[in-house]
Amino acid sequence: MLAGFARRDITPAPDVFLAGNGEYQSEGIHDPLAARTLVLADGPIWAAIVSCDLIGIEAETTRAVREHLRRAGIGSPEHLAISCTHTHNGPHTRFSKKTFLLHRDETYLTFLAKQIAEAIIEADANRTPVSLRYARGWACENFNRRLIEPDGQARFYNPSLVRERPELAQQTHGVADRELDALQLVRPDGSVLVTAVQYAAHPVTVGIAANLISADYCGALVRRLEEELGAPALFLQGACGDLHPRGLFAGFDRMEEMAASLCAESLRVLAGAAPLVVNPRLAVARHELLLPTRFPVEGDTARGNALSLWNTTLFEQGYQVEMLAFSLGPIAWVSAPGELLCEPGLQIKWNSPFPQTWILYNCNSYSSYLALPRAYHEGGYEGESGQCLTPEACLRVLRTAATLLSEISPPDLPNPS
Repeated sequence: MLAGFARRDITPAPDVFLAGNGEYQSEGIHDPLAARTLVLADGPIWAAIVSCDLIGIEAETTRAVREHLRRAGIGSPEHLAISCTHTHNGPHTRFSKKTFLLHRDETYLTFLAKQIAEAIIEADANRTPVSLRYARGWACENFNRRLIEPDGQARFYNPSLVRERPELAQQTHGVADRELDALQLVRPDGSVLVTAVQYAAHPVTVGIAANLISADYCGALVRRLEEELGAPALFLQGACGDLHPRGLFAGFDRMEEMAASLCAESLRVLAGAAPLVVNPRLAVARHELLLPTRFPVEGDTARGNALSLWNTTLFEQGYQVEMLAFSLGPIAWVSAPGELLCEPGLQIKWNSPFPQTWILYNCNSYSSYLALPRAYHEGGYEGESGQCLTPEACLRVLRTAATLLSEISPPDLPNPS
């Protein structure tokens, strides 16, 4: 089993409009953005997982990266997963929503695809034998932002709403996934090639508190892990579609506090990790699927308002996406082609045959929120104005995830704990 790691800077110009905070133009750079790449190879089987400090990515950018790899003769380009940390203090890189089209920067998108491809090519060239160490921890750094009122309707948690109606703060008791997953790939001499961590929380500890480019707590966590371990690290966002961080919009001090908490828990669980898995088996599966879209009908104001936000030309015949699953011994990754909410993310993990299953959030394309049908009845942002998919869409993603994980599951897999 071979693995390689590389990174590239993908920080945009300091005066870009920030993708997750409305029409706010950046006033500078607080910390850089990066694309961090892990290449895995087991005989003829090849895969690449990329973590980008971006809010999301369009399929067009994924295709451009794959074309770079084909021209360079690198690996199996279809076995590429570009996952986004979902920082809201980065450039506009997803254009499913009409607003983002106003800030489309072809020069930056070309630069982005080239940087990601170069990182993959470098990581592929630096492959080395590795073993696997993995562990699971817990951190109370998130909460579910869907506020369910007594009439059963959902509201979107934000500080201004709670200031107006303080009683709503007591209703933030929805499901939250507080698992923290961590792994390390270790060279034969015992040195660490890379540490990877997953946690689920929107990177909005900074947000509108500062109009500066930032990777938010995800970048700060990676920096701290690298300082502590003296080796590269990467962060993979979990199913955080409806999960906010504690200290929403609190600023950079809160960002560092959250990063320190997650770093401490990562180091703690890795120190007590199970024995190394030597020469772990690599498997890959990929499926394409069509996500059904919804369109406004006469008298359906909410649905009409939702679709007015979207570049509906992309969704006229449904939205074509791909999903991938990778396994490395007892660890599995499965991609989500959009903003997967917490509960469907937990369903994927609970029903997985693997002891540990990671979500690859906003992977290879962006296709709105992926919410269970109940969310559509409750309403709220994820079920109304932020939504362009039908309730069936998330169910198709769940079925596809189960199929993919079954296809890569070996017969001798240990029982999940």
